[in-house]
Amino acid sequence: MLKMKNTMTKTWAHVEWASEKPDVLLLEEFESTADNFVKEEGMISVCAYAADSLSCTLDTTLQQLHQYIMTDHNFFISPFYNG
Repeated sequence: MLKMKNTMTKTWAHVEWASEKPDVLLLEEFESTADNFVKEEGMISVCAYAADSLSCTLDTTLQQLHQYIMTDHNFFISPFYNG
């Protein structure tokens, strides 16, 4: 219905891990699927992750999957983005 009215949809999600050791491959699959949907639908979406819950590997993976990174103090283009 919103698409028919030419209204832009914006989403925000706070992502938390269900396990102590998140699966990087599952994260990549989820983020890729979500990113494709957001692009196809012309949406704007923000995903929020608690920095203290991210290992270096997960942080790097997220920066490869997201063009823009925002922290509590900075907003920048990801140097690792490969979209």
